[in-house]
Amino acid sequence: MELFHRPRSSLTTALARARRVVDGETGFLVPPMRVPELAAALGRLVADAGLRARLGAAGRARALDLYDEGRVVAHTLDLLGL
Repeated sequence: MELFHRPRSSLTTALARARRVVDGETGFLVPPMRVPELAAALGRLVADAGLRARLGAAGRARALDLYDEGRVVAHTLDLLGL
């Protein structure tokens, strides 16, 4: 989630570890080895500053929600059985 620490849009391959990125909402997910789709998504980001800003803001909001201090502490305590 370090990706969303700063409100920047993201572009990543659609692998299991990229599940925090919501395609079209917080960034773009592109299937691995799909160069044309990667180029198209990158082109969209380059061409549209407003889109970059919206995706970045949504990503930051998602990270702040998912990794809220209280939520993380509660989850950790639960995992530890405390």
